[in-house]
Amino acid sequence: MSATNASDPPGDTAPIPAVATKEEIGEANAKLLKLQQDLLALHEKILGIREKDLYDVRHTVDGLGLRIKVGLIVGTLVIGALGALGIKQIGDVDKLVATSIKTHIGGSLGYYDEAAKAIYLERNRGCASAIELYRDLANQRPDDDLIFANLMNCLNETEQFEAGLDYFDRMKKLGAFPGKMDLPMAYNNAGWMLTVNSFKDGNLAAQAEEILKKADNLGVASDSPELHYVIANLAILELSMGNIDAAKRYAQRRNSMPGEALNFSGDERRRWFKALLEKRKTAKQELEVLFPGSFSPPPK
Repeated sequence: MSATNASDPPGDTAPIPAVATKEEIGEANAKLLKLQQDLLALHEKILGIREKDLYDVRHTVDGLGLRIKVGLIVGTLVIGALGALGIKQIGDVDKLVATSIKTHIGGSLGYYDEAAKAIYLERNRGCASAIELYRDLANQRPDDDLIFANLMNCLNETEQFEAGLDYFDRMKKLGAFPGKMDLPMAYNNAGWMLTVNSFKDGNLAAQAEEILKKADNLGVASDSPELHYVIANLAILELSMGNIDAAKRYAQRRNSMPGEALNFSGDERRRWFKALLEKRKTAKQELEVLFPGSFSPPPK
């Protein structure tokens, strides 16, 4: 499809200027080459993008005045659109940026726009405001491990553990989980949901352990900055199962990791903690031994 001049009669195309200086032609070619190079670079970045990049990474393509947010762009679609659009004169370069790209790729970016919106809502307004949007996204692409991880996290944070189990079972039936998922937090968040549910249904404990150990392996392999969550969850799971030696090993790993010490002072009123105490009456005292100072008020 070629771009047309809005002032031309239907079916007509804008004429090629009779005279174009070498400087004008060179400038236009340089602009187009720069745009193509920048889009290719964006494409390479997007191939490896993950949650931590989605809002942190921003890139501006100069020359044509086109500002592109990396987290909301699929590079291959943009490059394909450029190849399909015709450029008839120097003035069409700016029109291409202003109208044609938006028209041709705008409809294809809806999923990524909605994903970015959901993450924004989660981070700025809390999980409750983002759950329904995450559900819609998960229905569209069940195998998206980032959406799976975030929806499972929000169900955990809002203590909708039964809903989390229903969602997990549905993803398994669809073959979406584990499928090709390789995001450590996808496994961690599912494993924690199963851990909490296992406090009442012990049959879920083995599955929780398997999935959290997978999260551990993936986290170590990718040097994940969120690995400490996985190790703490494994310690709590092993404690709930009565595997004290294993709980101690995981607790020692967690305590040796850099960053803030684990703190449960705000968790005693939460469903997961109450369920743990119902299963194992001595859990609080044991956690205090495994994670010294974990029930002291956090420093202000």
